Amino acid sequence: YIFTALCSRAKVQDWATVEALTVNKGLFSSKDKSPIGFEPFVDQIVINKGPNELAEKYAFMISDKLHRYDVCMKHKLFGVCIETSIELKDVDRILATKQRMYDELGAHKTAGWRDRIDSAVAD
Repeated sequence: YIFTALCSRAKVQDWATVEALTVNKGLFSSKDKSPIGFEPFVDQIVINKGPNELAEKYAFMISDKLHRYDVCMKHKLFGVCIETSIELKDVDRILATKQRMYDELGAHKTAGWRDRIDSAVAD
């Protein structure tokens, strides 16, 4: 049911209802939860041209960092890729993401990330 509702609401770009599909009423937790995981949310938001910020929000909720990185590279959510690579302390992934960002977006659109990337690689 959740996946069908997600797909239908995303298709009509009803982002408020998409957000309401996650359950955040845990007894001991205030974190959002989803019985289908958060990758389908990222997929549907990107496929249906939803807000990039919303896709990034759900991408950060993917708990497995390596899987999060792969999902974000697939959808070109480069900011999440960089942050995840830094969390993983994986210089190769940071440099691969940097190169793909430059290839996809051009140097002028990645200038804001340059200092963050350079400082992470230097550490």
